[in-house]
Amino acid sequence: MQAQSSNARSGRKRWIVLAAVVLAAVVLAALLVAAVTRGPQLLQLWVYDNRPSGVSCENLPETPEVEAALKEHASLRAELEALDPDVEIVVSHPCDNRPGAAEILIMYPGGDLRGRIEAVLERESFGVPTSLKNV
Repeated sequence: MQAQSSNARSGRKRWIVLAAVVLAAVVLAALLVAAVTRGPQLLQLWVYDNRPSGVSCENLPETPEVEAALKEHASLRAELEALDPDVEIVVSHPCDNRPGAAEILIMYPGGDLRGRIEAVLERESFGVPTSLKNV
């Protein structure tokens, strides 16, 4: 009787281990798919703490429109730059295949500054794609 009970426990343990291995494999496969399909974005978000605008090169506005938006929102720019002396805001040309395409790039030195910048941008935006870069 004791041998049967021991075998049943042993069998349950094997099923539990097998289920854990299968679950780990499924989670690993999901992470692999995410890394392959969204790898560069995940790297930017998790490792570098950057926030790309998410706008494709084909949909970015032309440089004069971005420059005008930056001028029109001079008070927003001043408010963001006042958060830290190392915050820098520039017109960026992120697309090699479309050199006239532009966006606003806000560079900041890290820490909790990104959250403070995002809080300001939630209240008011430049009206054109804006990326954040931890430098």
